[in-house]
Amino acid sequence: MSDLTGEGGAAIAVVGMAGRFPGAPDVDRFWRNLRDGTESISQLDDATLRRAGVDPRTLADPHYVRAAATLPGIEEFDADLFGYPPHNAARIDPQHRILLECAWEAVEDAGYPPGAVPGLVGVYAGAGLPSYLIHHLLAGGGTPVDTDDLDLVVGNDKDYLTSRVAYRLGLGGPAVTVQTACSSSLVAVHLAARALLDGDCDVALAGGVAVRLPQRHGYLWRDGSILSVDGRCRPFDAGATGTVFGSGAGVVVLKRLPDAVADGDRVLALVRGSAVTNDGGAKVGYTAPGVDGQARAVATALGLAGVDPATVTAVEAHGTATPLGDPIEVAALTRAFAARTRRTGYCALGSVKSNIGHLDAAAGVAGLIKAILQLRHRQLVPSLHFDKPNPEIDFAATPFFVNTELRDWPATDGPRRIGVSSFGVGGTNAHVVLEEAPAPEARPPAGPGPHLITLSARTPQALELAAGRLADALRAPEPPPLADTAWTLQVGRQSMRYRVALLADSVDAAVEALTAHRRGTGPEAVPEDRRRLVFLFPGEASAYPGMGRDLYDTEPVFRAEVDACVAALPGPLAPHVRELLVGAPTGRPGPEVIRPALFVLEYALVRLLAAWGLTPDTVAGYGAGEITAATVAGTLEPAEALRLAVAQGRLVAQLPPQATMAVDLPEAELAGQLPPAVHLVALDAPERCVVTGPEADVRLLERQLSQLYVRCHRLAAPPAPDPVGVAPLLPGLAAELSDLTPRPPRTWWVSTVSGRPVSADEATEPAHWLRQLGRPVRFADVARQLVEPPGRLLVEVGPGASLASLVGQAADRVPVVATMPAAADRTSGREALMGAVGQLWTAGATPHFEAMHPSGVRRRVALPTYPFQRQRHWIERPAPATAGPATRSDLAGVVADVARAAAETGQVVALRTLLVDLVERLDRLRQATPQTDQTGAGTTRPGRSE
Repeated sequence: MSDLTGEGGAAIAVVGMAGRFPGAPDVDRFWRNLRDGTESISQLDDATLRRAGVDPRTLADPHYVRAAATLPGIEEFDADLFGYPPHNAARIDPQHRILLECAWEAVEDAGYPPGAVPGLVGVYAGAGLPSYLIHHLLAGGGTPVDTDDLDLVVGNDKDYLTSRVAYRLGLGGPAVTVQTACSSSLVAVHLAARALLDGDCDVALAGGVAVRLPQRHGYLWRDGSILSVDGRCRPFDAGATGTVFGSGAGVVVLKRLPDAVADGDRVLALVRGSAVTNDGGAKVGYTAPGVDGQARAVATALGLAGVDPATVTAVEAHGTATPLGDPIEVAALTRAFAARTRRTGYCALGSVKSNIGHLDAAAGVAGLIKAILQLRHRQLVPSLHFDKPNPEIDFAATPFFVNTELRDWPATDGPRRIGVSSFGVGGTNAHVVLEEAPAPEARPPAGPGPHLITLSARTPQALELAAGRLADALRAPEPPPLADTAWTLQVGRQSMRYRVALLADSVDAAVEALTAHRRGTGPEAVPEDRRRLVFLFPGEASAYPGMGRDLYDTEPVFRAEVDACVAALPGPLAPHVRELLVGAPTGRPGPEVIRPALFVLEYALVRLLAAWGLTPDTVAGYGAGEITAATVAGTLEPAEALRLAVAQGRLVAQLPPQATMAVDLPEAELAGQLPPAVHLVALDAPERCVVTGPEADVRLLERQLSQLYVRCHRLAAPPAPDPVGVAPLLPGLAAELSDLTPRPPRTWWVSTVSGRPVSADEATEPAHWLRQLGRPVRFADVARQLVEPPGRLLVEVGPGASLASLVGQAADRVPVVATMPAAADRTSGREALMGAVGQLWTAGATPHFEAMHPSGVRRRVALPTYPFQRQRHWIERPAPATAGPATRSDLAGVVADVARAAAETGQVVALRTLLVDLVERLDRLRQATPQTDQTGAGTTRPGRSE
C-alpha cells in the first residue's frame, strides 16, 4: 500500500463495522465477551449431539471432540427486506445471506443509508466452503437438484458473494470475491484500502463470512491435524494442540480519511499500512506456515505505514494454537520488529481464536474488529488459556508477551497502534497496521431545537422494535448528542413504508416520545406511488405581528429571501413590512402593509421548503394568498408579485371598515337572506359562507339567522375585500397594472376566483387580478378539486391552519399539514416547521434532510441498526442413514467429509483414514439388496449401484 500517513496524507479511515460471532450477535456483545474473557466455543453434551444427528458410533469414538464454535440463527434471514421470495431464499447459501445482512448493518453503523451511499462503493469479501450446498442441497435435502440450475449456482458459488451485496445494496464500485483461505477477509481489507487509494471507489466494504455445517457437531481429532485435541484453543501455550473451527462474519466500512472528516463520519480507527505476501516454496509443505513470507508481510506493512515497530504496542496474531504455527508466527513477528527495535517484552500479543475459534475466511476480519474495539476502548483484552509458553518460543528474547488480563492501554509518545495478522493455508499472508482515530475536530454547537427524530421500517413490528432500540440507546450513560442523532437518522437510514417522526428538544424528551409512540396505535403504510404536494397559501386574515420572527432568526435561507423582498419594496413601506414580519408592532396594520408582508412571508417560506427538497405540484391561494400561488406557479416574478401586492393593498386600504361574519349555510340558501348592503365575500366550505357589510346590517342578518337556528360567527378581519365596495376602484388598479406581463403557469394552479385550474389565457391577462378583488373567494370549489385525486399531500404554507379547517369541512379525513403557528399558538415557528416536515415525511414525501442542517456542523453517530425480521428459510439435510445398504447419499456424505478434511488439514493421514471409510461404504453398497424402480416393478436398475 502506498503512503498512509495520517497528517494530511492518504490514511484510510474505518467508519463503520458489523459482525456476528459465536456468542455475539453484534459487535457490542462481542466487545463485552472479549473484555470479560468469555470463551464462546461450546462444549456439547451427547444428547445435543444425538439430536443434531451425530452417529452413535461416532460418539463412541474416543477421538471424537465434543466442541463447536457455533453461530445461532443461520437458518433465518430477512428475505422480505432484501426482496427474495421464500423459495429462493431457502436455496441461497447462508454465508451469502449473513454477509448481506452484515453489510447492511455496517453501512448503517457508518451512518449511511443502504442503497443510497454517496459515491462509488466497492465490496471486497471472502467466504468459506459452501457446506450448505454440500450437506443440504446436493445431499437430497428435499429439493430437486440440477447442477445446471443457474439459481442454485448463483445462490451458492463464491463467485457471486460480493456482487450479490453490490446488487442488493445498490453499490456501483468494484465487487471482488477474495479467496485466500483463512486470510481471505484481511486480504479483502488490504485490497479495499488499495482500491480507495487508487480511486477505484470512494467507499469500500471489506470482510468475510464462514458457516460450517453441520453446526452443532463435534469433530474427530486425528494425529497430525490442526484441530485441538480437547476443543480448547490455547494460542502460544505449551499445552496447545490446535484450533477449533467455527462460524461467523464481519464487515468494515472504509473511506479515505480526508473524505471521512469532511463528511462528518465517525472515525473508529485508521489503517496506516497493509501488505500481502505468499510463502512461496520456502517451507516444509504446502499447508505449512513459512517464517519468511510472514515476516515480509509484517515488515512491508510497517514500512509502507511509515511506523516504527517500537510504537506498535499490541499485535492481534493469527494464533491458531498449533505447536508448529505459533512458534513460526512469533519468529516472523520478531524478525520484522527486530530489524528496527531491540526492545523486548513491550508488545502485547493475543489471538481472538482463544475466544471464538477459527472462523476460516472470516478469521482475519474478526481479529481486525477486535483490534479496532481495543483501540476505541483503550483497553487490551485477555488472550485465553495461556499458562506457560510453547517451549519453542523464547518470549524473553522477543518484543512480545501474551496478554492474559484486561488492562488499560496507556498511550506512549504517540497514538496507540496495533498490528493484525491473518495467514491462509497455502501461504497467502496479510498484515494490517491500525492506529487509533485522531481526536475529532471541534464543531459549532447544535442549532436551536427541537430536533426531528425519524424512524422507519418495512413492517410495523420492525418499527416498534426500532423505536425501542433507539430509546434504549438514548438511555445509555453517555448517549449521543440529540442533534447528531437526528442527523444520523435522517441522512443515514433508508425511508421505508412504515414511518414515525418525533420532535424533541432533549434526550429525555426523545426517550419519552419514543416510549409514548410504542404505546400508541401503529402507523399506516406509505403508498408506493410518489406523493404529490399541494401548497395552499392563506389570506390576510391569518397574518399577525412577528409571524416570521423565529424563522428569520434561525433559518438563513428564509432570512435572505425576506431581506431581498423587503429591499425591493418602496422606501416608506419597507420598514413597516419588516416590523410586521419580525418585529413587535402594537396594533394591527392596514392592508397596505399586510398584503405585501404576507407575500414576503409566504414566498420566503416556499423558498426555504424548496431548499429542503419540498416543491409543489399544485398551488392555490386564498385571497391575498393567490398572489403567492401565481408566483410559485411561474406566472409572476417576485418583483411583479410585490408590486401587485402593494397596489392591491393601497386599494383595499381605501375601503371603509365593515363587519364580517361567517354563516353556516350553503351559498344558494344564504343568497335569499342577505340584506342589500351585505355581500358575500367568500365561499369557504359547502355549508359555510363569509359576508361583510355595515355593522347594523350584519347585526340584523345575524339576528334573523339565529332565529332560524343558523350558526353565525363574527370574524375579527375580513378574509377578502367587499367585491361590491371595491368595484369603483378597479379602473385605477387596471391602469396601474396595464404593463404587467404575466406568463402561463408552469405548475398546476387552481384559482379561488373561478374555483378551477387557471388556463394559460386567463393567467396571462392582467385583468385576472381585477377579478380576483372583484369576486368572492371560492375556496370550497378549490378544495373540492384538490381532495378528489388520491395521493396528494396538502400543505398550508403561511400562518396558522385556517385552510386546513376549511378543507376538513369540504372532505372527511383529508389532512392538511400546517407549516407555521397561528397567532394564538404557543409553538415556535421552527417547531411548527420541523413538525410539518416530519408529517410530510411520514406521509411519503421525500425532503432533502441534508439541506436542513448547516454544512459541516453535524456528525454521524453510532445508533442501533435495522431490526431484521428474520424468518426460517432452510432446507433440511437428509436424515442420518441407518445401518443397511449404502446409497448415493452415503457417497455424497463421504465426499463432503473428504472435502472438509482437506480444507482443514491438508494431511495425508487424515485423507487416508477417510478413504478407508469410503472403502467400507463401498463394501456395503456391493451387498445392497435390489432397489425398486419408480414403477414399483422390483427390478434392479442398471448402473445404479455404480
